[in-house]
Amino acid sequence: MNDFFDKDFEFEKVIKKSKRITNFKIIGISTIICILLIGVAYFINTQIVATIDANQSKFLQSYYKLRRPNEYIGSVKSTNGILENTLEYTTYKIINNKPIYNGTYSLKTNIFDKKSGDLGYDGGYIRNSIFVGEDKNTGGLMEYNSMGYKKMRFYHPKVKYYREPNEIKEMDNLDENSYAEVAISFNKSFSFDEAYKMIPNNLDICWYWIDNYKGDKLKEHKKFAEVGKSDYISQDGVVGVRGIDRFGKKIKANNSNKEDGTLENEFVDPYVHGLSLKYIDNKAFVDIKKDLDLEYLTKEVDLDKLYYNNEPINLNEPLEVIGVVVTGKVKDIKALEDNKNIKTSVLGYYK
Repeated sequence: MNDFFDKDFEFEKVIKKSKRITNFKIIGISTIICILLIGVAYFINTQIVATIDANQSKFLQSYYKLRRPNEYIGSVKSTNGILENTLEYTTYKIINNKPIYNGTYSLKTNIFDKKSGDLGYDGGYIRNSIFVGEDKNTGGLMEYNSMGYKKMRFYHPKVKYYREPNEIKEMDNLDENSYAEVAISFNKSFSFDEAYKMIPNNLDICWYWIDNYKGDKLKEHKKFAEVGKSDYISQDGVVGVRGIDRFGKKIKANNSNKEDGTLENEFVDPYVHGLSLKYIDNKAFVDIKKDLDLEYLTKEVDLDKLYYNNEPINLNEPLEVIGVVVTGKVKDIKALEDNKNIKTSVLGYYK
C-alpha cells in the first residue's frame, strides 16, 4: 500500500502490465479452448465420416450384388471431407475366370442425405449411358457403358414386345473359342434349381434376374411395350442374385450344402442385411429398397429382427427367376440357341 503514496511510483505502468498479463491469459485460455473445440470438432467429424464411409461401402457392395449384372467392386479409395465422404472405386466383370476392368466411378455422400456421383442422383441410381449406332434388333440406338461395353437388355415373360431378339443365333460370325456374356430372358419363371440345371456346366450363370415387375409396374410396362415406347428393360432396371462370387466360384442352387452358401443367401445378405435396416442412418441408402421394387417379398417381415437375431428369413413369396446372365465360350453359348425356355437373348461383353 505504501507504493501508492510513493511519489516515484508509476501507477500507469502497473496498470499496463496488469492488462498485458490479463490479455495473455485471455489469449492463452482462448487458444486452449479453440484447440479443444477444434479437436472435439475433428473427432466428431471423424466419427460421422467414418459412419458415412462404412454405410457407403456396405451400400455399394449390396447395390452391386443386386443391380449390376456381372459387375464387381475392386479397389476403393476413401476421401474424407467436412461431414461428407467420397468413395472412388474401380469395377470389373468376370469373364473366363478373369477380371475385366469395367470403369472407375465415385460416390459422394454427406450427413444431410445428399448424394452424387456416377451412380446418379435420381431415384434409379442409373449411370449415364452412351448411345451410338443402330441396333437392328430394337430399331433404336445401341447402348454402351462408359468403357464402351454393350449394355445387356432384358424382356419380361409376361410382356409382348414389338421385337424380341435372339442374338445367340447371330453369333455365327464370332470366333467360337472367344468368350462372351449374354443376357437370357425366360418365357416364364423358374426356381433357382430349375434355372441352374437348365444351363450347361461349361457355362457360368453369373447373375439371376429376380422378377421386380409386379402389379402397377408391370401394367405400366405392358402399356409402354404395346405402343412401342418401351421395347426392352435395360440392365440398369433389373434386380437379381449373383451366381458366382467375386473370385469366380459358382454359387450353388438352393438344394445344395448350406455351408457353401446358397443363392437365397446371396439375395438375403444384400437386400435384408445391406439395404433395408434402420442401422443405416442415411436416408439416401434406406430408400434404395423402394427402387428395387421387391418390397412384396418382405412387406410383412421384421427385417431388423432377422438381422439382430440372425434368424432365417421366410419371404412372402418364393424367389422367381425370369432370366440369367451367362458367360462362356461362344461355341458353348450357341448350344442354347434352340432352348424352348428362352424368350430372348442379348449379347453383352464380347472379346
